Amino acid sequence: MRRPSCSRSAKVCPVCGRSFHWHKKWERDWDQVRYCSHACCQRKKQLRKQTEESDERTGYRVAVERRNGVG
Repeated sequence: MRRPSCSRSAKVCPVCGRSFHWHKKWERDWDQVRYCSHACCQRKKQLRKQTEESDERTGYRVAVERRNGVG
């Protein structure tokens, strides 16, 4: 006998762009799950750190772009 498919929608990982579906281990935390894997969660932290470092190097240009809604 097959289990009925879950009615929860698929999500898209903001790091790798892959879609991923609900799993039993995410049952309590599905609303907070954002990444498809632990590796993507770690990669997001690395990307954020690199972005902050590049912001410090480019300084004014980044601040102006953010204010104007670019990037």
